[in-house]
Amino acid sequence: MFRKIGFIICGLICSLEQGNAQNKSKMEYNIKLGNEVSASKLVTYNDFIINSLISDSSKSKRDTPENLLLSYLSSKSQGWHNSLFKGKVEISKSDLETKKAEIKNGIYIKIDDVLYITYRGNEYSVMKYHIRTDKGDISATLVSQRIKGIWYITTDQFVTYYNSMLYLFKPVHIFEILVQRKSSSAVLSEILNTSVIGDKIDVYKFYDILLKKMENNKEDIQPLFDKLN
Repeated sequence: MFRKIGFIICGLICSLEQGNAQNKSKMEYNIKLGNEVSASKLVTYNDFIINSLISDSSKSKRDTPENLLLSYLSSKSQGWHNSLFKGKVEISKSDLETKKAEIKNGIYIKIDDVLYITYRGNEYSVMKYHIRTDKGDISATLVSQRIKGIWYITTDQFVTYYNSMLYLFKPVHIFEILVQRKSSSAVLSEILNTSVIGDKIDVYKFYDILLKKMENNKEDIQPLFDKLN
């Protein structure tokens, strides 16, 4: 199943940018998810803008997923970069230099949503944000796990479906899927009517139906999707 949707998953990050948060008005919604998720919450931001980086690792905080993203984008050395990941991850010098070059002329990121999930006692988050590029604002996601109070970037397979959902869909439709469980879109409403059981959404069933719709009714599904890289 994971391989089946692998082609629609966001790679970690595309172009980069970040810094001081501004106007962080937010709303929090407790939501119910199926598939062994014991607790979940969606945080939606109105104007969480990041437009500058931190100067060194001593100023790096990873007490929230938002601060983890800032640390990731700000990391200037292999050691700093690699320390942000769960497990052993190595970035090459050339990839690090490419990353630094991409943010050389400044950065502008808008954080839209953060989905918090507790699964088998493990705390995860999936963050959706937009990167401003010369081609427009591009959707991106960051997946992390909280371990002993510190957030680490992770690639755990369980979060794959939720990562895809936040990466693919526009914020308005993410809210419809996770909070309202109904949509102004007829095709999305049809998917939700089948995949929502009681007060929980079966994310596996959601994607099974979504993929079939993408094969047969792409013109109806495409308007629901965000601008992707």
